[in-house]
Amino acid sequence: MGTAFCALFAWWFVSGIFMMYWDFPAVTEADRLQHARPLNPSRVLRGMPGPGVPSLVIFDGRPAWISGTGARRSITFADDGKRLLVFSPEVNLRTAAEWAGRPAGEAQVEMLTEADQWTVQGSFGALRPLAKYEWPDGQAVYISTRSGEVVQYTTRRSRLFAWLGAIPHWLYFTPLRTNTELWSRVVIWASGLATLAALLGLGVGLAMLSPRKKYRHSGLPTAIPYSGVKRLHTQWGLCFGVLVCTWAFSGMLSMDPIGSPARGRSSVPAALRSVPDLRHFTVQSMADALRKAPGTVLLTLAVFAGETLYVARVRVVREYDFWYCDRLGRKPLPAVLVTRAAEGMRYYVDPRTAAIVGSYRTNDWVNRWLYHGLHSLDFPLLYRYRPLWDVVMLVLLGGGLVASGTGVVLGFRVLRQRVFRA
Repeated sequence: MGTAFCALFAWWFVSGIFMMYWDFPAVTEADRLQHARPLNPSRVLRGMPGPGVPSLVIFDGRPAWISGTGARRSITFADDGKRLLVFSPEVNLRTAAEWAGRPAGEAQVEMLTEADQWTVQGSFGALRPLAKYEWPDGQAVYISTRSGEVVQYTTRRSRLFAWLGAIPHWLYFTPLRTNTELWSRVVIWASGLATLAALLGLGVGLAMLSPRKKYRHSGLPTAIPYSGVKRLHTQWGLCFGVLVCTWAFSGMLSMDPIGSPARGRSSVPAALRSVPDLRHFTVQSMADALRKAPGTVLLTLAVFAGETLYVARVRVVREYDFWYCDRLGRKPLPAVLVTRAAEGMRYYVDPRTAAIVGSYRTNDWVNRWLYHGLHSLDFPLLYRYRPLWDVVMLVLLGGGLVASGTGVVLGFRVLRQRVFRA
């Protein structure tokens, strides 16, 4: 058990180092903005088609209103008001070529009705079939034939670092990951048993430790009764054993093995512009209202996230806090923090767009501290003074790697002596 899980730990520590700087390939809003073409306002002759909050972009060389996401994505051209209902192969090829910045004639085209390594997540299911366009320089652009949208983009570099980092770390192998239920069980059981193995190893190390130095090593009193690799493994295991346990345990928590309460709705762009329905409110004294919302700084009649409520506290945050932080600094600042005391909800709103960019419930502390806190050292103080976070993470990952790597060496020695020779 120790040999197998020390090998798994070493695997996780090495891939964790790569994951500090490279993630699994994904198309973000920043990527879409980077690949967007400039828009000439004079070409916009038609207003927004119907209700909603569509985006105005250039699509296939023309200004277009785009609303919805995924398979419900709708495109209406802003120059003549016509709606695009069918995404032809020619249109998809032009979209992919523009994204990659390469000639369309050089692309190799493949239609995917099943998941490949880079589209294994369940979110791609409603977007299939996907058209994959690959260029000789290694760029691969995936477009949903149902929405005409670029849904995945990889390069040789991003694929290489995914194989070194995210794929082995998350066990994101296509045959396993496409079976979501099986993959979830494997990760939960692997991390749970890994936690147990680390605890057993730490327990053995503590049981053999002699604070009074009753053992001897090289003729001198010592607290550890071993020499060579076994001594090294004991020393590093005692120093980093707790860390190994917490990392394995927090990794299991990332899969939500016991279930967590449903979180509040996290993206309602027009929530702050809603008109309150006064039928939800009753006449009451200020004293009664305050008693129902203890700790209130500001009491306001409002509709937020589609619900009529009293806003308990509103303030502007100009720095990341313990709930709202980002190692790469991509989350917008300043943000408006709206606290709903009664429900224990925290909403972070981008004041430029009125979009809710973060929402947390008070009882999310398990996920916040036991997963993000223990697993990623997701603390504003470390992020604020980079490369402090990098140094701390590399030291801890390196220590865990030495502890688990020496365990692998010892384990194979035992297997060689007791199994193979037998």
